[in-house]
Amino acid sequence: MTCEMWAALLPWAGILCHARHHHEASWGGGPPAHVHYDVWDGDEAALEMCGDMGLAVPVNSSFYDVMLHAARVDRHYRFKADVMHGQHYITSIGGKQYDRKNGFFWMIYRLKNPPNPLKPPTDEQLTPKGVDRTYVSDGDFFLFWLKKVNWAQMNNATSRSEITGQNHIFDIQAP
Repeated sequence: MTCEMWAALLPWAGILCHARHHHEASWGGGPPAHVHYDVWDGDEAALEMCGDMGLAVPVNSSFYDVMLHAARVDRHYRFKADVMHGQHYITSIGGKQYDRKNGFFWMIYRLKNPPNPLKPPTDEQLTPKGVDRTYVSDGDFFLFWLKKVNWAQMNNATSRSEITGQNHIFDIQAP
Protein backbone atom coordinates (compact mmCIF):
# COMPACT_ATOMS: atom_id res chain seq x y z
CA MET A 1 0.00 0.00 0.00
CA THR A 2 1.41 3.40 -0.93
CA CYS A 3 1.95 6.26 1.47
CA GLU A 4 -0.81 8.19 -0.24
CA MET A 5 -3.25 5.31 0.36
CA TRP A 6 -2.34 5.16 4.07
CA ALA A 7 -2.74 8.92 4.41
CA ALA A 8 -6.19 8.76 2.80
CA LEU A 9 -7.27 5.85 5.02
CA LEU A 10 -5.88 7.37 8.21
CA PRO A 11 -6.29 11.16 7.99
CA TRP A 12 -6.26 11.38 11.80
CA ALA A 13 -2.85 9.69 12.03
CA GLY A 14 -0.89 12.67 10.70
CA ILE A 15 0.93 10.61 8.06
CA LEU A 16 3.03 12.79 5.77
CA CYS A 17 4.22 11.58 2.39
CA HIS A 18 7.09 12.79 0.27
CA ALA A 19 6.79 12.74 -3.49
CA ARG A 20 8.74 9.71 -4.53
CA HIS A 21 8.80 6.96 -7.09
CA HIS A 22 8.92 3.22 -6.79
CA HIS A 23 12.20 2.20 -8.45
CA GLU A 24 13.04 -1.23 -9.70
CA ALA A 25 16.74 -1.16 -10.34
CA SER A 26 19.42 -3.79 -10.51
CA TRP A 27 23.16 -4.14 -10.74
CA GLY A 28 25.16 -7.00 -12.15
CA GLY A 29 26.54 -10.04 -10.39
CA GLY A 30 24.79 -13.07 -8.96
CA PRO A 31 21.15 -14.08 -9.03
CA PRO A 32 18.73 -11.28 -8.15
CA ALA A 33 17.05 -10.82 -4.81
CA HIS A 34 14.05 -8.48 -4.84
CA VAL A 35 14.08 -6.40 -1.67
CA HIS A 36 11.99 -3.50 -0.44
CA TYR A 37 13.45 -0.58 1.49
CA ASP A 38 11.17 1.84 3.35
CA VAL A 39 12.08 4.87 5.47
CA TRP A 40 9.93 6.29 8.27
CA ASP A 41 10.47 9.27 10.56
CA GLY A 42 8.68 9.93 13.85
CA ASP A 43 6.37 8.10 16.20
CA GLU A 44 3.03 6.50 15.40
CA ALA A 45 1.11 9.74 16.16
CA ALA A 46 3.03 11.85 13.62
CA LEU A 47 4.56 9.37 11.21
CA GLU A 48 6.31 10.61 8.10
CA MET A 49 6.78 7.97 5.41
CA CYS A 50 9.87 9.21 3.61
CA GLY A 51 10.57 6.51 1.07
CA ASP A 52 9.46 3.23 -0.44
CA MET A 53 11.74 1.54 -2.96
CA GLY A 54 11.97 -1.88 -4.55
CA LEU A 55 15.39 -3.03 -5.74
CA ALA A 56 16.78 -6.10 -7.46
CA VAL A 57 20.24 -6.87 -6.05
CA PRO A 58 22.53 -9.90 -5.96
CA VAL A 59 21.54 -12.45 -3.31
CA ASN A 60 23.60 -12.10 -0.12
CA SER A 61 24.34 -8.42 -0.70
CA SER A 62 24.75 -6.55 2.56
CA PHE A 63 22.06 -4.07 3.43
CA TYR A 64 24.78 -1.40 3.27
CA ASP A 65 25.23 -2.32 -0.42
CA VAL A 66 21.47 -1.90 -0.89
CA MET A 67 21.66 1.53 0.76
CA LEU A 68 24.51 2.62 -1.51
CA HIS A 69 22.55 1.55 -4.57
CA ALA A 70 19.34 3.24 -3.37
CA ALA A 71 21.27 6.49 -2.74
CA ARG A 72 22.54 6.44 -6.33
CA VAL A 73 19.01 5.94 -7.68
CA ASP A 74 16.99 8.39 -5.53
CA ARG A 75 18.07 11.44 -3.53
CA HIS A 76 15.54 10.59 -0.77
CA TYR A 77 17.87 7.70 0.11
CA ARG A 78 21.09 9.68 0.41
CA PHE A 79 22.64 8.96 3.77
CA LYS A 80 25.50 9.73 6.11
CA ALA A 81 27.28 7.16 8.22
CA ASP A 82 29.94 7.04 10.89
CA VAL A 83 32.36 4.13 11.02
CA MET A 84 32.72 2.62 14.45
CA HIS A 85 34.52 -0.61 15.26
CA GLY A 86 34.86 -1.20 11.51
CA GLN A 87 31.10 -1.03 10.88
CA HIS A 88 28.87 1.71 9.43
CA TYR A 89 26.46 3.44 11.78
CA ILE A 90 23.76 5.38 9.93
CA THR A 91 23.34 8.94 11.21
CA SER A 92 21.18 10.49 8.49
CA ILE A 93 18.89 9.34 5.67
CA GLY A 94 17.30 11.79 3.25
CA GLY A 95 18.56 14.70 5.33
CA LYS A 96 16.83 13.39 8.49
CA GLN A 97 19.50 13.39 11.20
CA TYR A 98 19.57 11.20 14.30
CA ASP A 99 19.43 13.09 17.61
CA ARG A 100 21.50 11.37 20.28
CA LYS A 101 20.71 14.01 22.91
CA ASN A 102 16.95 13.44 22.64
CA GLY A 103 17.17 9.68 22.01
CA PHE A 104 16.16 9.54 18.31
CA PHE A 105 18.08 6.88 16.38
CA TRP A 106 17.84 5.13 13.04
CA MET A 107 16.58 1.61 13.73
CA ILE A 108 16.52 -1.08 11.03
CA TYR A 109 13.82 -3.75 10.91
CA ARG A 110 13.60 -6.88 8.76
CA LEU A 111 9.94 -7.65 8.09
CA LYS A 112 8.00 -10.48 6.45
CA ASN A 113 5.51 -8.05 4.89
CA PRO A 114 5.47 -4.38 3.87
CA PRO A 115 5.58 -2.05 6.89
CA ASN A 116 2.14 -1.07 8.15
CA PRO A 117 1.61 2.13 10.17
CA LEU A 118 -1.44 0.51 11.81
CA LYS A 119 0.79 -2.25 13.16
CA PRO A 120 4.31 -0.82 13.56
CA PRO A 121 7.17 -3.28 13.91
CA THR A 122 8.27 -4.44 17.34
CA ASP A 123 11.74 -4.61 18.88
CA GLU A 124 11.80 -8.33 18.07
CA GLN A 125 11.89 -7.40 14.37
CA LEU A 126 15.04 -5.29 14.69
CA THR A 127 17.96 -6.71 12.77
CA PRO A 128 20.40 -8.26 15.28
CA LYS A 129 23.38 -6.90 13.33
CA GLY A 130 24.21 -3.62 11.63
CA VAL A 131 23.87 -2.73 7.95
CA ASP A 132 27.27 -4.25 7.06
CA ARG A 133 26.43 -7.66 8.56
CA THR A 134 22.76 -7.87 7.53
CA TYR A 135 22.49 -9.82 4.28
CA VAL A 136 19.44 -9.66 2.03
CA SER A 137 17.37 -12.49 0.58
CA ASP A 138 14.71 -12.50 -2.10
CA GLY A 139 11.43 -11.07 -0.80
CA ASP A 140 12.89 -9.21 2.20
CA PHE A 141 11.24 -6.04 3.47
CA PHE A 142 13.44 -3.59 5.36
CA LEU A 143 12.33 -0.53 7.27
CA PHE A 144 14.73 2.13 8.51
CA TRP A 145 12.83 4.13 11.13
CA LEU A 146 14.06 7.28 12.87
CA LYS A 147 12.36 6.93 16.23
CA LYS A 148 12.76 7.63 19.90
CA VAL A 149 14.52 4.76 21.60
CA ASN A 150 13.77 3.75 25.17
CA TRP A 151 16.96 1.87 26.06
CA ALA A 152 15.39 0.26 29.11
CA GLN A 153 12.87 -1.53 26.87
CA MET A 154 15.22 -2.51 24.05
CA ASN A 155 15.98 -6.21 24.01
CA ASN A 156 17.48 -6.85 20.55
CA ALA A 157 19.10 -3.51 19.79
CA THR A 158 22.80 -2.82 19.42
CA SER A 159 24.39 -1.89 22.73
CA ARG A 160 24.46 1.79 23.62
CA SER A 161 28.28 1.82 23.61
CA GLU A 162 28.34 0.81 19.93
CA ILE A 163 26.18 3.72 18.80
CA THR A 164 27.52 6.60 20.85
CA GLY A 165 31.04 6.81 19.38
CA GLN A 166 32.10 8.99 16.47
CA ASN A 167 34.61 8.18 13.77
CA HIS A 168 34.89 8.92 10.05
CA ILE A 169 31.80 10.39 8.36
CA PHE A 170 30.78 9.32 4.87
CA ASP A 171 28.30 11.40 2.90
CA ILE A 172 26.68 9.16 0.30
CA GLN A 173 25.09 11.17 -2.49
CA ALA A 174 23.05 10.15 -5.51
CA PRO A 175 24.44 11.43 -8.82
